Amino acid sequence: MPGVWAGCHRSIAALAAIAGLLAAGAAGAQGAFGCAALKPSATQAPAYGPVAGQSRCEGFFEQSIAQPFVELVSLTRGQPRLEAAGAVALRAAAAGSQRLLIQPLAAAPFYRVDAPLRDGQPWTWDPRPMLVATGLRPDELGFLALAAGAAEEPLRAVPVSLTPEQADSDAGFATLRASVALSSLHWRSYPPEAGADAAWRARSGVASYAWQPVSLPIELPAAGRALRVDVRALDAKGRTLPLLSFIVVGAQP
Repeated sequence: MPGVWAGCHRSIAALAAIAGLLAAGAAGAQGAFGCAALKPSATQAPAYGPVAGQSRCEGFFEQSIAQPFVELVSLTRGQPRLEAAGAVALRAAAAGSQRLLIQPLAAAPFYRVDAPLRDGQPWTWDPRPMLVATGLRPDELGFLALAAGAAEEPLRAVPVSLTPEQADSDAGFATLRASVALSSLHWRSYPPEAGADAAWRARSGVASYAWQPVSLPIELPAAGRALRVDVRALDAKGRTLPLLSFIVVGAQP
């Protein structure tokens, strides 16, 4: 029945991201970066937790999924995917603090990296430990820079530039994934203050199987501004998944 899943809880990954922001905020008051509220893996190494001597958390974790959903797994500027396995300088060009989340674009394995970003400063990361541990390729990783917001607001994300050359690009890419196969996906974007009057756009070639990454070209907001993105999707049987909404935060003026 259409709408049967409307109003379901946010995805587990989104909840974990929000919990991570809260943990980071609490830890930040004490001068330390906090890991996300995840259950470290009991069977895979490295288990998720703080990396000794570094402001970073990394590793495998355990997760259960109860409800179908569509979620944002990557938001990048200039190019959608990482192209090489060498060290990269990741940057989110926005004022204040963000929590960088690096995760597989597909569902498995349950592995992630969390690190602090601040005031548009680059953070150098070597992806090779994650690639070796997971068996993934560089172009199978997603990057999110999460910014704190009010509890009632959608997730707030700052586009991540994967190379210095892309830091000033106006092109944005949002990569989504759904926990089920989809029959259709529509999205719209608009300034939050303008209201939800924007027309819906259909995404061709939607996910024909569960967890298949789907990229959307996003027009990035002007410096100091924001853009709200709504995504609605139907599963293979025509049932409505919970609406996905997120805020794209513009670069610092």
